[in-house]
Amino acid sequence: MKNSNRGFAWPLIIIVLLVLGGGFYSLHRYGKPNEKTMTTSSVSETDWHTYTNNEYGFQLILPEDWKGYEVNKKYVGGDDTGDYAAYFSLNFSLPTTTGMKDLFLITAYPNDEQIKTSFNVVTKIGSELARNKKFVFTLNKIKTPPADLDYESSQIDQIAKTFKLIN
Repeated sequence: MKNSNRGFAWPLIIIVLLVLGGGFYSLHRYGKPNEKTMTTSSVSETDWHTYTNNEYGFQLILPEDWKGYEVNKKYVGGDDTGDYAAYFSLNFSLPTTTGMKDLFLITAYPNDEQIKTSFNVVTKIGSELARNKKFVFTLNKIKTPPADLDYESSQIDQIAKTFKLIN
């Protein structure tokens, strides 16, 4: 009986060694899996950094590969006469082969009666992220991002999930 157990162990050992050797060969030849791949089910903030806007009181967490991004404040509408409340957008841009290009913008609408009564207009302009006593925040993605920013454009929904009021 001892001889039959030895005969069974050698093929099993050889199979295990072949499987391990094949895995090592594949890893060595093809390298690690694509590190840019993000899961859509959760946001890993390990390689991300925080953008904080104290003027409007919010934070976003941006992927590490968004290095060189710029945020530009732009006047959107309203006036300072009191007839229409002024509001602004913060345009998030990244460098491309042809210069800086906007990928998304966050608009801070005044959270007052004028906005509350016409909020159906606001929701058509962007997806609401949050509200505080002063502002209603919406997010708009650029409809046709530059081709060299396709990957970064695909990250915007996950970035939006990290939006947090801080004041």
